[in-house]
Amino acid sequence: GDAGFGEGGGPTDAQRWIFGCPDRTDYVDSQGCAWRPATEAVIRVGELTDPVEACWYTTPRRLAVVGTKDPVLYRHGMHGKDFTAYVTVGPGTYHVRLKLMESRCVDPAQRLLDIDINGQPAVRNLDVAATAAERPASVAFMANDRKIWDGLNRAVDLVFNDVQPSHGVIAVRFRGVNDAEAVVSAMEVAPGPGGPGVIPISAAAPSTKQVSD
Repeated sequence: GDAGFGEGGGPTDAQRWIFGCPDRTDYVDSQGCAWRPATEAVIRVGELTDPVEACWYTTPRRLAVVGTKDPVLYRHGMHGKDFTAYVTVGPGTYHVRLKLMESRCVDPAQRLLDIDINGQPAVRNLDVAATAAERPASVAFMANDRKIWDGLNRAVDLVFNDVQPSHGVIAVRFRGVNDAEAVVSAMEVAPGPGGPGVIPISAAAPSTKQVSD
């Protein structure tokens, strides 16, 4: 019989997910859009490792997230050195919206990530906190000899327009730079343009080369 599946047979409407969220019902945002918990995401983490425990922010990282009416979309997430989200879609032109939030109090060199869409670079050495602050990384204040970076715990939406599927799939790959972990909170793939997003701000990637005396 006709399976009705394969290249050309995928959905063409909007698809939205919240990574790391353990709920079993969709979250409806302030615009009336439904976001499904991405409970079937797969990530390679090695033998005898629970990927949910190792790579999901099942416990909300923050209750209050600056710059959004929908903090639920940024509280959870997936983190790991290298993982890919595969989205099956029908023919057409789409936008990819990525929702991110940086909560780690680490130096920029330890939080940078690369994003590819269908094997093509979308952004390199992304600093989510600096992007949220709309300027290169800077220290907002010190707390107990700890640097609190400007842009932490703020919502960031990156939008990539004019994305076409490859063999019926849009693949979004997240990779940490130089052994750092990449992070993502939620993702939307929908037809047509997605409007403006924030301007990504990159930082200089740390060097892994050994310097001899």
